Amino acid sequence: MKQTLLFLAIIILSSCSPKQEKIAESQSINIGKAKIEFSTLNFDFGTIKQGEEIIISFDFKNIGDAPLIIYKVEPSCGCTVSKYPREPIKIGENGKINLIFKSAGFYGYQIKTAKVYTNTQDSIITLTIHGYVE
Repeated sequence: MKQTLLFLAIIILSSCSPKQEKIAESQSINIGKAKIEFSTLNFDFGTIKQGEEIIISFDFKNIGDAPLIIYKVEPSCGCTVSKYPREPIKIGENGKINLIFKSAGFYGYQIKTAKVYTNTQDSIITLTIHGYVE
């Protein structure tokens, strides 16, 4: 019984060693932040015919000092599909997010949005497309 308690005490004390605390501290140091800069957040696609599919590209650049990660792009409507880079965007590199709007069944002035979820300080950015469907 005494040997078991001694063994447990040694395990507990060894798990609290200062070396492990220093490793944990060094892993939590902030090494930088990603920052995304879009050329535009809004796009007017003008007038299109009902049934057309259009692709709108939103160009961006990682102007931060850490890799940029786009977790997901979530369109507001099932009529809009997104395509975006799945791999991290390196510091200083460019990328693009495509929104594909399928106008079948839509008439009149349309506004569609997509939320972009990233690892930046402003982690959610909204992209907007709008125009008229005849």
